[in-house]
Amino acid sequence: MAGKPNDLEKHLASGAGLAKFKEMVKAQGGDTTFKLPMAKFSRPIRAKKAGFVSTIECDQLGYAVIALGGGRKKASDAIDFGVGFENPKKIGDRVEAGEPLIIMHYNDAHKADEAEKMVHAAYNIQAAPVVKKGNLITARIV
Repeated sequence: MAGKPNDLEKHLASGAGLAKFKEMVKAQGGDTTFKLPMAKFSRPIRAKKAGFVSTIECDQLGYAVIALGGGRKKASDAIDFGVGFENPKKIGDRVEAGEPLIIMHYNDAHKADEAEKMVHAAYNIQAAPVVKKGNLITARIV
């Protein structure tokens, strides 16, 4: 968001974006005063080695959320709405050994240990910088 702010950044900074979101929730019968629960604990999941994030198996991150209790393995499972992840490193990001790959929010240490293993398995770190892929759409035919 460096440089001159665009319209989206202006609407977010002014609060207009949040106001519009609340308007849409209310129009659909939702409750904008409801607060999601917060997890009791959080901890960073740290990179085991330095390098560049080359790939992320995003489905595995989803399974890690399920392992934390934030999703269902079967329909009768309860969901813990306070658990999850934030601030993930992205493909191409440089990381140092010990630097957080992602922040985990959890309520059960045993489940968190399982989810942490899954996150480490999902992130692939290589020594060389990642070559950014070009655009999938290179031309528009009208």
